[in-house]
Amino acid sequence: MGGQRRHPGGITELELALYPLPEHRVLALLGFAELPALLAAGETLRTVDGVRALELLDGRGLDLAEHRLGLPRPTRERHPWYLLVEVGGDLREGRGRTRRRRPFAWRHRRQR
Repeated sequence: MGGQRRHPGGITELELALYPLPEHRVLALLGFAELPALLAAGETLRTVDGVRALELLDGRGLDLAEHRLGLPRPTRERHPWYLLVEVGGDLREGRGRTRRRRPFAWRHRRQR
C-alpha cells in the first residue's frame, strides 16, 4: 500500500490465487445438538478432499429466516447448530473421486 502524509493510501500490488469451478458441486446442511460436536465434525471435514467450504450457522438464524422471510424450513427437525458443507470436484472416469486442481495465479502491478 502506498501513500504520503495526509493523503490516503492506495493498493499498488495485488496477488490472487483463483481456483477453477469444479465440474460438480453439492451443499449439505448438517444439524447438531451441541456446538462441540459441530466443531469436531468441522475439524474432520476440513481435511477431506473435495470439501470446499464450511460455514457454521446458528439455528436461531434459520428460525429468523423462516419467520421473517417466509422460507420453508430446510430440515424436519430443529437443531441449535448447523454446519453448511460445500463439496465439489471433477469425476474421474466415473469413480466418484475428486481431484485437486492447481490454482490460476494472477498478479497485477500498477503501472506508474
